[in-house]
Amino acid sequence: MLTLEEAVTIQVLSKQGRGVREMARELGVSRNTVRKYLRDGRPQRYGPRPARPSKLDAFETHLREQLAVDVRLEASVLCREGDDGRRR
Repeated sequence: MLTLEEAVTIQVLSKQGRGVREMARELGVSRNTVRKYLRDGRPQRYGPRPARPSKLDAFETHLREQLAVDVRLEASVLCREGDDGRRR
């Protein structure tokens, strides 16, 4: 997908009479991409993506508690912790 600026550039170059091949070469995209943006007449817009769960969601409470105790806590220390929450 092109940026909004690139999509507008395609429209401007087209109005200047430039060919599809020339526009594609200048922007570094395929001719089919240029044709698609000329055919659609406007850049494609995608809506916001739904939030996905994080791998750390299950551990968030524990991590926040540990960071509240020691802000200089390193990831390697957290990795060495056992299931019982004690530091080794």
